[in-house]
Amino acid sequence: MKYYISAFKNLFNFSKEASLKDFWYFFLFNIIITVIFELIFNKYGLPSSFYSVYRAITIAVLLSVGFRRIKNTGYSPWLVFIPIVNLILAGMPEKEKQS
Repeated sequence: MKYYISAFKNLFNFSKEASLKDFWYFFLFNIIITVIFELIFNKYGLPSSFYSVYRAITIAVLLSVGFRRIKNTGYSPWLVFIPIVNLILAGMPEKEKQS
């Protein structure tokens, strides 16, 4: 859960890099929370305005953590906007540290 919260804290911090765990744990927790919200809002017929705001914010956070993750792999972070490529690059190992 700390990776999920960390992604929100670093929403506008593009100078940092995101590790493999940072990206994939955020991705996993986001899917779990989205499914829970879907079930709750559909079952009880609640207005979806809160859920829509949550989705908009998490899309921004996902782009941010994806940007930092792809930057950490050594590729251009702008590749985050190419749908399938970004998931492939997010799974790549981190770039070698120059001593």
